Amino acid sequence: MSDKDGTRALPRKLLLATDLSCRCDRALDRAVALCREWQAGLVIVHALEMSQEVLSARTRRDRPAWHEPKERIAAVEWQLRRDLADAFLQPTIVVEEGDPADLALKTARDHGCDLIVVGIARDEAFGRLLLGGTVDALIRSTTVPLLVVKNRTHGRYEHLVVATDFSTDSRAALHLGSRIQPRGATLFHAFDAPFSGWTGKTQYLADAQRNALEASARFLGEAGLPDDARQAIHAIAEHGALSDLLQDYVQKQRVDLILLGLPERGFVMETLIGSRARAVLDFVPCDILLVRDQSSMPELPQAA
Repeated sequence: MSDKDGTRALPRKLLLATDLSCRCDRALDRAVALCREWQAGLVIVHALEMSQEVLSARTRRDRPAWHEPKERIAAVEWQLRRDLADAFLQPTIVVEEGDPADLALKTARDHGCDLIVVGIARDEAFGRLLLGGTVDALIRSTTVPLLVVKNRTHGRYEHLVVATDFSTDSRAALHLGSRIQPRGATLFHAFDAPFSGWTGKTQYLADAQRNALEASARFLGEAGLPDDARQAIHAIAEHGALSDLLQDYVQKQRVDLILLGLPERGFVMETLIGSRARAVLDFVPCDILLVRDQSSMPELPQAA
């Protein structure tokens, strides 16, 4: 999903992973809107769940016809096409038995998808949004950007924030963000100040913020963006926990989308998802696009 100059282009084909529940309706609406805006293709994947009822029916000779896999697949395809009746899209629909995350990743590879779109669950007892096991598995394994949709679709993404730790992964997120919203975005860096409790706190924090802004400017200047795109980026550096800062900033500034870089898979990835990035994903109240640097990864094969 990169142009000839090495910068990240807009996705050409989206994959929507859905369990057909109402919590995935927002992800469906956003995927349709992005396909229209970007003139991209759409692949929808659904993993058939093996409920105890279905497993028991398989052992019976007199099981109803609708328990047959082909009938269940037909029912899923009918529901999806009904939901897309007014979308003027002709999606490819993949319905198979298997683990939802594994099937989504395999389908993305097989069909050359360069963005995966998912919804989330809600913990009604605690009143907060939660990532499900399928989304967690996708975060750990995906090599293409993963869009986690939380909000209703009310038009295109207008106010974007790119969270940065100055890594190559956040640089990849910055490139994609500049394509999604060429009129500009906010580059957001949360910095630590380990000695802020000492005497002279005010000046110490002011110096730390100035250093963080200078580092942000260097990062932006070395990111390889076109001049007009770079000049449209506004940098912010604040002291504190990234998730806490973004919660407040998103609500007050009406942010539509946060882009967050993901490191390479492995122990570091598990640590990140268990800490700062996971807190952002769980608690920040807007859509979040997770981007992993693909400069050292092979391009996904494009479908014919």
